This record gives sequence, C-alpha cells and structure tokens, in this order.
Amino acid sequence: MKASDLFFLARKDLGSFKLRSSLIILVISMGILSSTINLYSVSKRIDELIKTFSQMGSNLISIWVQDENITLDKLSFLSNYFPNLSYNVETYKKIKYIRKEKDVVIIGTNPEYKLTNSVKLERGRFLYPSDLKEKRRVCCLAEDLANSLKAKMGGRIKIENDNFRIIGIFREGALSARRQQQMAMLIPISVFNEIVEKKGMPSMIIPSFGKPEIVSKQIEKMLKKRFPSQKKAKRLRRERFFVVGAEGLREVVKQQEFIGRMTILGIGLVTLLLAGGGIINLIMLSVRQRYKEIGIMRAMGAKRDDIFYLFLIEGFLLSLYGLLLGGFIGLCYVALKGGARLDLFFKALLYSSIICFPLSLCGYWPSSLASRISPCEAMRA
Repeated sequence: MKASDLFFLARKDLGSFKLRSSLIILVISMGILSSTINLYSVSKRIDELIKTFSQMGSNLISIWVQDENITLDKLSFLSNYFPNLSYNVETYKKIKYIRKEKDVVIIGTNPEYKLTNSVKLERGRFLYPSDLKEKRRVCCLAEDLANSLKAKMGGRIKIENDNFRIIGIFREGALSARRQQQMAMLIPISVFNEIVEKKGMPSMIIPSFGKPEIVSKQIEKMLKKRFPSQKKAKRLRRERFFVVGAEGLREVVKQQEFIGRMTILGIGLVTLLLAGGGIINLIMLSVRQRYKEIGIMRAMGAKRDDIFYLFLIEGFLLSLYGLLLGGFIGLCYVALKGGARLDLFFKALLYSSIICFPLSLCGYWPSSLASRISPCEAMRA
C-alpha cells in the first residue's frame, strides 16, 4: 500500500473516535503549551538577570560578620573602596498597622540595598541618603507584607513607641539573597540603631566588576589585618567574618536554564504518561473494532508491515495534531506577552518535538499486535 493511502485510512479511522482523539490531542497540546510558557518565563527571568548584572557588575560579594564586637561603624572604611556597598542589620519585631499586628523582619539598611538586592519598586520611592542623615521615621514594605496588612502609601506603622510613614512598596528582584523573606520592612540604618536594642549580626553586599575570587581574597586580606581571628582553643581559630563570592552571570544563567529544562522534562513525562496511555488505549480499541476489516485487508494482499504502519501512523497523527495545536497557542501567547520572539517559538517547537517523538511510538505495541492477526481468524470473528 502507498504511504498516502495509509495516511488517508489512519485519518479516517481517527475520525470515528472524535471524542477520544480530541481529548488526547488536548492533553498533548496542553503539555506543549505548558512547556512553551515555562520556557518563556525562564527566558524572561534570564533577561532580567542579564539586565541586573549589567547595572551592578557581573558578580556580588557578601560579607557575613560573626563577631558582636565588629559593628558597621568599624566596617565603614570599606565604603572608600566600594561606593555601592550595601550594608544591613536585621531583627524580628512586632509591628502594628491600624488594628493589625504582625511579626516581621525589620531590616536597617541604606539606599544601595536597592541596587545590590535588585529591588523593584512597585509604588512610591526607596530610601534616600537624606533619610539616613536626618534619621527620618520612614519605611519601605515588601509587596507581600503590604498586601497582608492592606497597607496604603503614607500610612503609619508602629514599632513599639515609634511611628513610621510608608514611603514605598517593593518587590525583591531575581538576584536578591532575601527573596524568601517576603515579610520584610526596610528602615534607615541610622534609625534602626536607635530603636533596636538587640541587633543581629551585620552583613554587607558589594558589587564587583572584577573576578570574584580575586576581589574576595583582597577584601578578606583587608579585614584580617584589622580583625584577626580569635583563638577559641589551642589549635582552633574562630573566624570573625566570612567573605563569600556570589556566582557570576554565566553560572546563574546556567542554573536557570537547568531548572527550565528539568521543568520541561517533568511536564514531558506527565504528558507522556497521560497522552501515551490514551494513544495505546485508542489504538487497541481501533484494532478490536476493525478486526474483521484487518482480515479482509490481509486477504486482499495487504502485508503485515502495511497493517503495522497503518496503526502506527494513527499515533503519529495524534502527536502531530497536538504539536501543531499546542505550538500555535504557544506562539500566540509568546506574541502577546513578549512580542515576535521567533527564537523562543523555535526553541519551544524543538522541545515539543522531543516530547511528541516518544508519544508517536506509543502505538508501537498495539500496531505490532494488529500486524500479527491471522486473516482466517479475523474473517471468522
């Protein structure tokens, strides 16, 4: 039989199972659409990372103080070498807004926090240098905290006996080390030192334009000269601070791409289980209903390979229809969200093809069973 005849018969047979075929195609298209949306989200996140890195340099260096005797005043000399240095101290406090009370993270920081933590302002403004200098009672709230309190700009938040005016609502960026601390409230570090008795250990973040390994060693050398390690025992030394170089742009991008691939792989496996089972079930049902027809075709000269490829093509067509439908909806989604991103579309199409290839082979086993049917037994059935 010709390939065109096999495709015609396979398409005609799928038409007799419209509901089952439609459901399988829908499952495949939803899996492909999910993969496309995930790929778009990862690409958008990577674009944000590149943009953020371009603003602050390619690396971040964190300094974690482990000694209570080392205060931020003693570390202020670092600002002479790194003007964009961000420092902060934090503690947990109960705040009150109108009648609502919450335990939140109070972070005393400076305006550079916005740069080093890639903070995005949703409303209002961030801390100004004048806020620190004049010790103004102002604060910025994390978006989740503001939504939880239903706080409004200009509203007053009470910390013990001090009232703070809300000047901004922010969202932590992609590079933020505190992206999991969603209930955070930022206040000027100068005010924090006055109202908080028990302070946490200070930490600092430095944007580095050079290699993180070299800059980290230089900072560590400078700090060790001023603050040598303390002897905890005869052979043990207690480090008074830790200097950690954050991953560079390439490593972060690789990590995001790996997460995206793993997510797409998970979506593909779920799609394979659901749609693959449906394809096997549909072809088995088709073989049973066309049992006598298969016998007639074999008696008229059709080979086993013809019967095998006839049912295998049915699984291929289901995967192809699902790929086209999911690809079309995914292209519309990407076009509406991010413009004409053909690179994303073709990358999504490639990943979707990888998902659909094993799906088209799910009909291998029922097709093999159909090709072994004896013409005599089929005619008697």
